[in-house]
Amino acid sequence: MSDATKSNLLIILRGAVGSCPSCGARKLFGSRMRLSGKCPSCEMDFDGPPGHWVGSVGMNTILCVILLLLTIVVSTLLLWPNLKVIPMLLPALIVGFVSPIFLYPISQTLWTAIDLVIRKEK
Repeated sequence: MSDATKSNLLIILRGAVGSCPSCGARKLFGSRMRLSGKCPSCEMDFDGPPGHWVGSVGMNTILCVILLLLTIVVSTLLLWPNLKVIPMLLPALIVGFVSPIFLYPISQTLWTAIDLVIRKEK
C-alpha cells in the first residue's frame, strides 16, 4: 500500500469516527448537530462552497438505508420461519427514525473527509 493510499484511508477513517479529517482532533461540534466552522486544533475550514453539505445529506441517507437494510435482514433471520409483521416492523421503524438523527454528525465529518481526499488528488 502506498503512502498516499494510507494517508487517504486515514483521512476517511478520521471522518468516519467524527474527528477532524485533517488532524484527528475531537470536539468539532458546538452542539450535538452543529459542526463548528473551523477545527479547534488545525483551523481547517469546514464550510465549503455553496451546496457542499448536499453531499453530507446524501451520505446520511446512504448510511441510514444500509443500517435499515441490515435491521430488516437481521429481523428476518431471527424470526425465520415464523415471520410476523409487528416484530419486524418495530425495530425497522425505530432504526428508521433514530438513525438519521444519530448519524448526521458523522455524515458531516465523513463527507468532509471524502471531499478532502477528492480535492487533494486533483
